[in-house]
This record gives sequence, C-alpha cells and structure tokens, in this order.
Amino acid sequence: GSGKSWLVLLLPDGLQIHNLPLNLVIDRAFGANHPLPQVKGGPVWIRDDLYEINAKMGSEVAESLAALSKMDQKLARKHMLQTLLRDYFKVQVHIETSEVPIFALTIAKGGLKMQASKDSDPKAGHMNVSFLNGNEIWTATSFGLQNLLPQMTSEAGRPVFDQTGLTGIYDFKLTFVSDRQGPATNPSAAASGLDVAPPLNVALEEQLGLKLTATKGPMDVVVVDQIERPAEN
Repeated sequence: GSGKSWLVLLLPDGLQIHNLPLNLVIDRAFGANHPLPQVKGGPVWIRDDLYEINAKMGSEVAESLAALSKMDQKLARKHMLQTLLRDYFKVQVHIETSEVPIFALTIAKGGLKMQASKDSDPKAGHMNVSFLNGNEIWTATSFGLQNLLPQMTSEAGRPVFDQTGLTGIYDFKLTFVSDRQGPATNPSAAASGLDVAPPLNVALEEQLGLKLTATKGPMDVVVVDQIERPAEN
C-alpha cells in the first residue's frame, strides 16, 4: 500500500531496498536518473506490489568498487541492479524517446537577480530547504542551476530543462508557497500579518530573475517489454 515509508540504502558491499514498487527499481537500474520516473508498460503489479531487495557482493567486488571514481561507482551499481533484475525478474526493457510536457527554464525579461557566488568551488555548494507558515524556503550557497533542476522538477511536477545557458554558481534565497505544505493561506499566518509567498513560478521570476515556460521536450522513457514475478525465496 502507498504511504508506507520506503528506503534505498547503498552499502559499501551491497544494496538494500525496502518497500519500493518494482517500476521505481527498474527506473533506478535503466532510467536516466531523473527525479520523475519514466517507466511505461509491464503488468499492474510492478506499480502496486512493494518489494524488499537485499543484494550483497563478494568482498573482492566491493573492494574494486570502492576504488572507482564516484561517477564509475554509480554506473557499476546500475549495471549490478540491471543484472539482478534480469536474473530474478527476467526483465527485458528498451528505451524510447518521447515528447513529454516539460518546463523550460530561461532568464526572465527583467534579467537575472541571483548573486554570483564568491566561492568558485562547485563542490562547496549546498542548499537548505526549510518550511515556515506554509511557505517553502530554499537557501543556496555556491549553487549551480544544474543542481537545482531535480528540486524544481519535483516541485513543478514535470521535468525542468535548463535553457538559460548559465554555467556559474550562485548564492540565493527563494521563498514560495509549497503544495507540499497544504494551502498556505493558514489563518495564523494571515492574522499575524506574515507575507504569504507567491507560487514557485512567480517567486522564481520576482526573486531570482528566472522564468518557467510550459512546453514539450524529448525525454527518455524506459519501456518494460517482459517481466516475471519471482519465486518466493
């Protein structure tokens, strides 16, 4: 059932998945690491049934994995998950590109309002997300727009494609009404004269000088051609 907490734990010598439907596991293994899973096809149970997966690798494999760069570790883990799905669920998939509704992120007419960061090391970047009176506040330091796309995507409900051409890193603060907090017009906030923040697209334009435009764009979708329920083990 939905509403249960799920967990994906990457261990030095394996992987633990708790309470996750199989379409999300397939997305992790074959997808493009996108915040909105794009998995089509397959029987209904790959979305409805929740799975526990505990995968362990031998010590030699774990050691050679640890020696790889972060990027290569990610690829190796994806490959292992693909193998596991093929072995236990007889999964076969193919990737197709289809036009899906997206938001294009551009610089607004009034120009960019973000401060370029004094720190030039993108690794130093971090963003804090907090909630106050039904508003969501993003406070970012040394942050590149690329790093912001997953957050924007999950908030906007469709993929956000960066079309600003900006490659710098910035310090900024963004305050907007979040759907995740329920209606923002809570009486106590209104009574105490607190500012009720604008929705995300308005806030982006007013506070950061960025604009979201609804359009269509190409997206890789994982299509499940074949899958079997595993025998209990």
